[in-house]
Parts: sequence; C-alpha cells; structure tokens
Amino acid sequence: MPERTFAHVIAYPLAGDVIEVFEHEKDHDGEEFVAENMLRVISVAEGCVWFKQYGAGRKNIYTFAEWRARLEKAVSGEVIRGADHDAPF
Repeated sequence: MPERTFAHVIAYPLAGDVIEVFEHEKDHDGEEFVAENMLRVISVAEGCVWFKQYGAGRKNIYTFAEWRARLEKAVSGEVIRGADHDAPF
C-alpha cells in the first residue's frame, strides 16, 4: 500500500491518521501568527470526522466539508502517521 500523503488525509481521512497542520491563528491582541496543531482522526462515519486536537483538551466533530475547508486553507501540513485499513491504531 502506498504511503498516505496530506492530500489523502484531506480527501479521505481514516481513523488513526495523525497529521501536523500549520494554520493561521490570532492571539488575544488580534495579531496573526502561524500555529502548529497536531490532529488525530478518531473515527469517520455518517459524513463526519471525529478527531482529537492535541493541546486543546477536547474532541472535535467536523463534517467532511468543514474538515476539507480547514485543511485546505492551512499554510502547510504533513502526515506524522498514516492510518492503515488493517491496523488503524
């Protein structure tokens, strides 16, 4: 099986995918900066992606459209660990 890329995770997330995303965010003063966020896909079902954002202390649920929109507007991203259909975690 070929190695998963960031584009694969955007288009077709799988439980067990772990990605590092660099995104534009704003601090308390409204200054924009590039934040590094680590995301782990927990589950994908019923048109939604359940994921954990490390450091945020909560689970998140996005529709596929929200998931794609967030990752497509990121500055960059890379796959830390690509999921495997046979062994997702």
